[in-house]
Amino acid sequence: MTANDGPEPTSADDASRLVELARKHFESRGGISPAEEKLFRGAANGAGAWLLPDLDDRLQEEVTSYRNEEVEARQAAKPAPTPAEELKPFLPAWAHTWAVDRVVRADRIAWLCTDRQAKDLISSQGAQLAGARIEGELVLSHARIPFRLCFNFCSFAETIRLPHAHVSGLSLKGTHSKDIVADGLHVEAGVFHLFHHLGHFENAGDLRIQTVHDRLRCPGRQHQVVPRIDLESGQRLGNRGRGGKWRRGDPAC
Repeated sequence: MTANDGPEPTSADDASRLVELARKHFESRGGISPAEEKLFRGAANGAGAWLLPDLDDRLQEEVTSYRNEEVEARQAAKPAPTPAEELKPFLPAWAHTWAVDRVVRADRIAWLCTDRQAKDLISSQGAQLAGARIEGELVLSHARIPFRLCFNFCSFAETIRLPHAHVSGLSLKGTHSKDIVADGLHVEAGVFHLFHHLGHFENAGDLRIQTVHDRLRCPGRQHQVVPRIDLESGQRLGNRGRGGKWRRGDPAC
């Protein structure tokens, strides 16, 4: 850099530029919400967007206990118990009760992942979103996404479409979804969270994946329910697991 080049842009500059790009792009389509602005700023400055309410140690213990009860109910093919009202804001399966200030529209995420100018402003930490209710289909078919996508403790109301997408990393830890279509999905890193945390990941519809980073192959099968797999040892751990503790400030990926 020469003396005439001026100062290097900062992450705050990138965040402001990204938000301005988003506002201009979606100006005629409802603009961007405060939650979506948090997503864009967090993707540019590396901080991520945390939309979960604060919780104390007592609530954390009760949320963890309830999630374990949910897993046990699924294993026994029984309906999960109804949680106390104070627990619902922390449970993605109850995202339909969450406040509107936690809603992120799926087409905003798709734009972030596919717009050339927007992608250039994303930090090395990628796009990280926690505790959001994501509305609309997330369509990223054949997209090339050079950063990580972390949707943790979120809820997807509609189908996630990732066929033949190429993404740097992917985490769905603690997330509740409907259908996922991801034939030929290629993930560079972070597949660990997609499979190892299937005990936390709640898929209410079809999960269709043929190849993920060449580690899992399902030739000739249209539908495959993916088991929990330890990708370091290759050991199959079964289809379900018990919920674990999580707390505000934990890394998203």
